[in-house]
Amino acid sequence: MCDPSAVRTSLLLIPLAALAFLSCKASVKADVNVGSKEDAKEEDNAFDEVPQAAEPQPILQTEYFGIARRLTLRPAQRAASCQCVAAVVGPGNDPNLEWYGDKPDIGPDALVVAISAEGIECEHKGRGPSIAAIDREGQDVIVVLEEFKDTRPIALGAIIPNPGPTGSIYLRARGSAPYGRPEVGKGYRNLCKIGSGSGNP
Repeated sequence: MCDPSAVRTSLLLIPLAALAFLSCKASVKADVNVGSKEDAKEEDNAFDEVPQAAEPQPILQTEYFGIARRLTLRPAQRAASCQCVAAVVGPGNDPNLEWYGDKPDIGPDALVVAISAEGIECEHKGRGPSIAAIDREGQDVIVVLEEFKDTRPIALGAIIPNPGPTGSIYLRARGSAPYGRPEVGKGYRNLCKIGSGSGNP
């Protein structure tokens, strides 16, 4: 037998159940949407926080190789390296070197040589050394010295190719000039070693 009051109660419960279901569904959907937005935001932040690779620094290019007439050796470094001459090999910014005027661009593919005879004991009383040429023999670089001549300006410095860690830098006297010869009993082929190349030429 059907009770009218029970039927009315059941009819009232059906919409309430449906409403509760829809409310729950909307809440779940809202939670999913909020969660998706937060996850997307975190992913965006993660991408934003990725460190950017630093741009490579440009490698300084050597302006030129050859005689550097504006270069000389600082007085404090004038100790005999070979017969009758002091010599230093180093990068362009070596504190033992002294530039007059603007220093040219000198990259890692180059080294600088500076010489001086001032204050150096020498039996030969000549006019002093001057760089005449720069030669290559295999991996080595040879700076050729001559007696200074009036026919061209004196040269006490040079920008030379960096021969790398397996190459050496030598002085060699031209003709009868005493400057740059090895000490007696030292050296070979009349060469006087004054330094070695550096890495990453």
